Amino acid sequence: MDAHRNMFSMFSNMVGTRISEEIEKLSRLKRYAVGDTIQAEGENSDIVGQVVSGILKLSKTLPDGRQHIVDLCNVGDFFGELGEDTNPFSIESATAVTLCCVNRKAFLELVERHREFEHILLGKTIDDLARARNRLLLFGCHTTMERMATYLLLQLFTHRAAPPPDRSQPRENIAACPISRRDLASYLGTSVETISRNIQMLSRQGILRIIDSAHFEVLDQRRLLARSGYSELDLLAVTRRQRAGEERTPPARYPAGYRDAVAAQPRAPAPTVRLAPANTAMLEPRPVARAAPK
Repeated sequence: MDAHRNMFSMFSNMVGTRISEEIEKLSRLKRYAVGDTIQAEGENSDIVGQVVSGILKLSKTLPDGRQHIVDLCNVGDFFGELGEDTNPFSIESATAVTLCCVNRKAFLELVERHREFEHILLGKTIDDLARARNRLLLFGCHTTMERMATYLLLQLFTHRAAPPPDRSQPRENIAACPISRRDLASYLGTSVETISRNIQMLSRQGILRIIDSAHFEVLDQRRLLARSGYSELDLLAVTRRQRAGEERTPPARYPAGYRDAVAAQPRAPAPTVRLAPANTAMLEPRPVARAAPK
């Protein structure tokens, strides 16, 4: 019951009780195992939703059959296409996931009835754009070692920022990699073998210790930062921006009369283009001078 109350928190925290209850009636919890396909590429976009637990991967199949991961959706992220009738990407579970799902058509009708949702969806679009820019900045035009080191540091800083289960225990320098090596290689634009070589190299150099295939203890953060090519302040700023997007919670109640004012506000008509009066003198045909006959 508690999990159901927390579903679609990105919307329920921003709207009134009546709309939250309407969202709750439309939403359903669904669980998927690792590797399950939620929506295939090219299929009709039937559902939208929010990740409750686990990680989703959005991937694109290239003409030669290779699959490239274009984004990862973590806890709290919104998934699904609102503006497209078909899915441009395949949506699959990178880990075991629990999703809050809503029928896309019913959700769009809800947005149409409550137009303040447009502002919320605009904020979501801005967050997605910022995340895409961050990924291009962090992983574009870099060596595979720099990309691997950057990913491990981001995972480390995310682990540190999360509230500890036991505050009496010291915070460990653990960088977790919850997705498979194959998915990580696709996400970073390299191969599984290169990922393994880079991890083994960092281990031999004493920069990290391999706990298991998914957890690494960072022994020398300064040297790992040097391998990434970024400063600690740069990566911490990215982590803070990501958390700010996940935790954006405007006041649960809008000012009195806000919804009525939004609903009553007419949609802006298309601007009327008025052409300046033409200079008719310039448009009149000019007489053509003809040579006198000899």
